Amino acid sequence: MKRKLLFLSALFCLCGQMLQSQSKVALIDETKESIVRVFAFNMPFYFDETTFNLGTGYVVGDGNLVITSYQVVKDMNGIVFYSQDESKSYYGTVIWSNPITDVAIIKAIDCTLKPLEFADPETIHAGDETLIFGYAGDGQIAGSIMVTWGLISSNAKDSTIQTSATITPASLGGPAINMEGKVIGTVHARTSGFSFQEPAVIKNVKFSKDAVDFAKTDNSSNNTYFGATSFDAYKKICDGAVQGYKTAGMEDLTAKDAINAKIYYSITEALSFDPNYIEAMYFRTAYTLLQARSSCLKNNEEDAKSLFLKFKGEIPDIDSRAKTINPNLLAMNSSFYNLRKQAVLPEMNCAENNAAWYNFVEASHNRESRFAEFNNYLMTGKTPVLLRQAVGGRLSPSQGGGGGSKMGGDEQNSLFFMASINKIKPVRFSVCFPFGFGDFNKNFGLSVGNAGSSKSKSVVFCKYQFSVNLIQDLSEDATYKYRRYVVPGFDLGIQANIVKMLRFNPKPFITIAYNPTFYQNSSAIDSIGSFSEWSFANGSFNFGIDLDLWVTSSFAMSLSYQYTTSFTSIIPSLYKEEEWLKDISIYSIFKIGILF
Repeated sequence: MKRKLLFLSALFCLCGQMLQSQSKVALIDETKESIVRVFAFNMPFYFDETTFNLGTGYVVGDGNLVITSYQVVKDMNGIVFYSQDESKSYYGTVIWSNPITDVAIIKAIDCTLKPLEFADPETIHAGDETLIFGYAGDGQIAGSIMVTWGLISSNAKDSTIQTSATITPASLGGPAINMEGKVIGTVHARTSGFSFQEPAVIKNVKFSKDAVDFAKTDNSSNNTYFGATSFDAYKKICDGAVQGYKTAGMEDLTAKDAINAKIYYSITEALSFDPNYIEAMYFRTAYTLLQARSSCLKNNEEDAKSLFLKFKGEIPDIDSRAKTINPNLLAMNSSFYNLRKQAVLPEMNCAENNAAWYNFVEASHNRESRFAEFNNYLMTGKTPVLLRQAVGGRLSPSQGGGGGSKMGGDEQNSLFFMASINKIKPVRFSVCFPFGFGDFNKNFGLSVGNAGSSKSKSVVFCKYQFSVNLIQDLSEDATYKYRRYVVPGFDLGIQANIVKMLRFNPKPFITIAYNPTFYQNSSAIDSIGSFSEWSFANGSFNFGIDLDLWVTSSFAMSLSYQYTTSFTSIIPSLYKEEEWLKDISIYSIFKIGILF
């Protein structure tokens, strides 16, 4: 009987878990219909200038409003957003934003997507489940929605709510919903590139509710379509900007020119709908500059110079019209400043232009390779080739390096695989804190040298480093206003890798160093003045230990201790005329550093 009851209880719990999982799946599928990918651009868009933002938003209200992060639309003057299945695209304009609460409201033109509902802020509690929605941060307009689950882990009544859910930059501006499918907040964080500058949190839903209410009643903005008075004109510019974004990193110049011709036609159509559309005028002249740059890449310098002169002549005329039609525009848009900076150049320099382009292409290739290899590392544990090359590592046959693999059965274990790199000569860079000088307590230094190989077959290897230490006594007294030593040095010796661990490498060392020393003081008695002198015959014996902790296959943290005995303490008779050296005869140095 007891066994039957236990079996029924287990079956009941299992069914409950399955139903709960199915309800989450249904909730996610339903919510996805209201999530949009926001593409915001800053005109003019030309060459390799990054004047766009990609973020996440969600539909609210009657389906005609989209909420996103203020950071996504900051300084932008055009917005297009896409449904989660990429079947629909819509145009929008910012009608309300607040940098303090990090909320922006976009008016969605002719939007037919399903809106989300707001949860009552009073019903949100610590421990509640939440789902975070955001688009994959792959730099593409089209992309898949990422969903993460977590619990609210802070006071839900605060302005910002912390959660255990994983939040990535892709989620910025996206919604956090409860298990009823209602919005409890908007993802917020300061970002830089592909990373956060501060921990990501959820802005309480009350800010989003207040923003929507305020936006519905605020009629202060007369700029319906940013700088355009015609929706058709604004739509044409948005279409051109999307195409321009897609061609920014394109290397096929023929295909690039074909798309640019279509973009130029879209701009011309926009100006036919609204002849006073100042942003479109700047957009058009930016493409004149783009044509000049393209001509350089085709080795057609005459056309390039002619187009550049045309561009230089267009800028003053547009500036003059902008001051009359929209005087605030010039101060608002940094891209116009960049254009104007190009216009002051005397002529088109094709050599510099082409070099900049090829450098940009090479950097793009390297960046794409790094991201691809890093994603592969996350999935398989294989160390990126670029990192192996950077530390002098040998490549396995599958990576084009030849030779046999010594991985054995640990090949699929990312921890062992990463530690298998033969780091031939990693560099150690350290910040030094010398101590043991009595009143000399304002001390600081830097050192750089080799760090040995954690996979070296030799137990003992050569150690060398360059360093400089500043040792100071800045406490003014009856004798001195200040005293200081500058001690550069070159150390050469041996280091032992006697304890070989997977990540942690303690390495004792002993070295002999050449330390030319500069001494300076300023007497408190004005009649005596200051004193300074170099000693080029000083040196020292040093011993200590380096403690290295490898974080990744190419980066480690380092703690070091060094005890130094100067020649002045070993053979004092040689330094009778340089008694000022006695203050630094014996001392210690604590170092904090990195290995790469």
